[in-house]
Amino acid sequence: MSARRPNAIKRWYILLDQETVIQASRSAIGASQSGERLEFNTMPESLTVAKTANYADIMIPGRSEPYKYYSHSSATQLSLSLTIIAMGDPQKKRTAGIVTPQSSLKFKNVDGSEQRVDKGVGPANIVERDDNFIIAALEREVHDKLRWIEALTYEQVSEQGIVFPPPSIFFVYGQNFTKRGVLKNFSIEYQGPWEVTTALAYQAKLSMAFDEVNVIPKSYADVRENIIRGQASNPDARASAMVAGSALSGLSVQ
Repeated sequence: MSARRPNAIKRWYILLDQETVIQASRSAIGASQSGERLEFNTMPESLTVAKTANYADIMIPGRSEPYKYYSHSSATQLSLSLTIIAMGDPQKKRTAGIVTPQSSLKFKNVDGSEQRVDKGVGPANIVERDDNFIIAALEREVHDKLRWIEALTYEQVSEQGIVFPPPSIFFVYGQNFTKRGVLKNFSIEYQGPWEVTTALAYQAKLSMAFDEVNVIPKSYADVRENIIRGQASNPDARASAMVAGSALSGLSVQ
């Protein structure tokens, strides 16, 4: 069974493959089995997709060049970087540490005008503010997102103490592609301005690298036709329905 990728995707996000999230992890984070996603409203500063086809040389006497014998291909690698900035409403209901911010984070300047926290804006000229509001916004809109990503590099442990790999994810990049895989590495550069009482950063630059992992490897035709292969019970085929919105829980970070 082959499932074409839906054409109605209008944003990019990372979706947990719930078939790889053990029950102990679900209980700990409070996520439902229908899926949990980390959604982004800002586009990456850069996005690189790389893959290598490996060939062995077959030397033939009297031939000025070797024949190429196809051996295998490497995993498709995705790497990207983006800046996450506190810009939303920290009063939204919190679910599994994931929220959907709506309004701007504003403060009053000395002259009474409003100022929105954005890149390069610091608290030096702010004289009126609600510290609890600021701290909550920074936690939920910057640091909760970063912890969500960081956790994908840690093992899962069952109630019996059995160790499992980190959850797999679906990387959905608008209408360009959907890839199932694992987070290989990340780096976080916390950037000022800083909240003075907690030292929480107002923004952070996040870099990530993923390796694509499919239950059924893709073929030349699958890539040309932009198709996810697999039976309905496989995570790959199920991802198509989830991306279409039929199985999303709506737990998003924007």
